[in-house]
Amino acid sequence: MIYRFLTAMTFVCVASTASADAYFGTCHVEIDNATIAQGSCDVFVDEDTGDFTVYPYPAEEGDPEYGIAVYVGTGEAILKEVSNPDSDERPLGTLTQDAHCWTNDTARVCAQAAED
Repeated sequence: MIYRFLTAMTFVCVASTASADAYFGTCHVEIDNATIAQGSCDVFVDEDTGDFTVYPYPAEEGDPEYGIAVYVGTGEAILKEVSNPDSDERPLGTLTQDAHCWTNDTARVCAQAAED
């Protein structure tokens, strides 16, 4: 649990210097018409900008393998492997908001707080 939090916070800190709210949520992520995540995730939201990063949990036990950052001001999104800090970021293009989702022709990132 602590590893998960520290890894996630590292990625968020790279994306922004502002403070972030963290919560447990549900996510759905599609890239290139393939669902790569559906279910539980950690979500970190920048309090100042609304930018957010989701860390989907793998289907099996373990820590998130990657994070998806969405920059609300520009709609730009990136995919980053969190288990390998030296890995390249994969740009996902410019996404537009549709309720709890941000989408374009090749990516869909949905996240919302888990219900109590």
